[in-house]
Amino acid sequence: MSAVARIDTLEDDRGLKTCFEAANVESAWMEAFVKGHGITTLDDFVYLVDGKAWETSLQDLLSGIEALKNKRLILARFKAAYESGLSAIQHSQAQPKSDEVTDALLPDSTLNQVSADWKRRYGVILDPAMP
Repeated sequence: MSAVARIDTLEDDRGLKTCFEAANVESAWMEAFVKGHGITTLDDFVYLVDGKAWETSLQDLLSGIEALKNKRLILARFKAAYESGLSAIQHSQAQPKSDEVTDALLPDSTLNQVSADWKRRYGVILDPAMP
């Protein structure tokens, strides 16, 4: 999950480069794959792969590029990139949009922590009902 947390799906490439870097995909491999398949975003990479048979589908995509063909280390790293990329996309879609939750109440644990921090820092106790 730590690799997923580092992938910023709000970047221009939706975290494609970060996803490959987190999986230790060398830049030459990444460039060959991106150029060979014409992908520009993390969504392109993840949805280019057939989800039901993703391992063989990914292997077929790598076999289509001569520089990446039949190399187990490259396949293993692209598998790791695929798994973390898929998780990052699912994680970003599961989070509520910030516009939707601006008026939502804070959970009790968060409210208690914020109140304790404010009291310790500023000597003020916040009233949760205060607008």
